[in-house]
Amino acid sequence: MNIKIWMAIGITVLLWSSAFVGIRASLEDYSPQHLALIRFSIASIIFIVISFFKKISIPEKKDMFRIFLSGFIGIAMYNFALNYGEQRIEAGVASFLVNTVPLFSALFSMYFLREKFSFYQWIGFMISFCGVLFIVIRPETNFSIGFSIFVLLFAAMTQAIMFTIQKPLTKRYSPFECTAYAIWSGTFVMVWFGAGLVNEIQEASMFNTLIIVYLGVFPAAIAYFLWAYVLSKLSVSIATTFLYLVPVGATLIAWSWLNELPTRLSIVGCLLVIAGVIIVNQKKFRERNRNVVLHDEKQCT
Repeated sequence: MNIKIWMAIGITVLLWSSAFVGIRASLEDYSPQHLALIRFSIASIIFIVISFFKKISIPEKKDMFRIFLSGFIGIAMYNFALNYGEQRIEAGVASFLVNTVPLFSALFSMYFLREKFSFYQWIGFMISFCGVLFIVIRPETNFSIGFSIFVLLFAAMTQAIMFTIQKPLTKRYSPFECTAYAIWSGTFVMVWFGAGLVNEIQEASMFNTLIIVYLGVFPAAIAYFLWAYVLSKLSVSIATTFLYLVPVGATLIAWSWLNELPTRLSIVGCLLVIAGVIIVNQKKFRERNRNVVLHDEKQCT
């Protein structure tokens, strides 16, 4: 963990915190699919321009499907689900729900990698589940709000899948290449949902359009590149734990910008969600620390 990694993590957390609020604001004029398409079209253009000046390798055939899958699931599906969910859920609450990514990562490890789920991890999972129920219970709760919460949890699941898919690619390609491949693949999928985009841009306010431009340049292009760099240096389980800071930043920005403050019951639910996620991932922290200690002892001997 050198200064470059810390800076990359800090900037990514700040930019992704602002993204939740920017998405919530721009949804006043844009549909979820068009917002995602404009945002990542801008990011794709940025990476195309940079690739002319920066040497970029052509992916190997064996990696093509994995690259496309990371973009389809982690860019297209994730952003469609995130934007749809934020139509009815506050930016701060949405960020807490989406950042259950480490919880899904642990569940995937149990199912696909046959890792054992300890008693305390199941306790953590139940705590997070209770937190989600607290968020769902609100005076204005109806089917659309409940479904939006489900969609945001689905978005978290797709992001966890992307991080897992992308990790092997970081060993063969640079952070810039991994990010560019994923964004280009995801944008290609989004293009098929572009009907009516021109009319929506013409009717939208200039301010909300500029917000999407910001989302495309900073939280998309720059933040995704920095996150790929972080994943190239740290394990997925360790790197994703820093995402716990994103909901805090998103809540503060939403409060100052949109005057959005979650209800007391929602705040309790958000804290339970994060507490459960931390408990679930304590096993990975202990294993990581034990491996570091064993490595240091081996070096000393």
